[in-house]
Amino acid sequence: MQVGLTKILLSLSLSMFAFINCTDKVVTPTGIELTLVESIPIAIKELTGIDFNNDKTKLWIVGENEPKIYLTDLRGTIEKKYDVSQNDMEEITSIGDTLLAVVVEITREILFLNLKDNSENVYQTGLEGELNHGLEGITYLPTEENLFLSKEKNPKLILKINFNAEILSYSSIDFVEDLAGLYFDQSDNTLWILSQEGNMIYKCNTEYKIIEQYSIPNNQCEGVAVKGKNIYLVSDTEQLLRTYLIS
Repeated sequence: MQVGLTKILLSLSLSMFAFINCTDKVVTPTGIELTLVESIPIAIKELTGIDFNNDKTKLWIVGENEPKIYLTDLRGTIEKKYDVSQNDMEEITSIGDTLLAVVVEITREILFLNLKDNSENVYQTGLEGELNHGLEGITYLPTEENLFLSKEKNPKLILKINFNAEILSYSSIDFVEDLAGLYFDQSDNTLWILSQEGNMIYKCNTEYKIIEQYSIPNNQCEGVAVKGKNIYLVSDTEQLLRTYLIS
């Protein structure tokens, strides 16, 4: 799949999606209501990525311009931090108890951090394009032991890659304004897709077909994680951890 990928990226057509204005309590076109439960200040700047640890009792969080990965409780209180070699980190995913993967937007790299010895491996994906329209989302697919990866726009793509950052497959995603955060929920095998510019969250199957959709306030959200009926969101314009309830 890597052969000829640049030509494919250049040839894929762009699509546009209407902006949606909303409040903290909204009813989406599918009739599903989101209610803001909490909005908690946290001591991490320019929040871009969030995921749960393996048993969903803690959160992993990254910020865009700080080469650190944070472990927090479910209210965003920092419990531990790890220094890493990369800036411009966009999203994070946990892989079991001992491995993390982070996307780096501009360089199109994937950083793997081994929590046992703090060792790093950094892999190039080979994706090209505009610097600020690079990699945004990443999430672990344990049923296949692969990763989903999202490219923000021009074109908007979701890719499936292995642990060597080799591209196994890819799909053009036309129903979003842009592709920001991703989250795979193993409890029902669904993929959650966050659109920062469209202020929307989409619950999809693994073939990228929409099951449900939710509108959210215009807070420039970049990272998403889901636990039961709770949706956790972070934004690079606010030092806040927001939790919404699916009513």
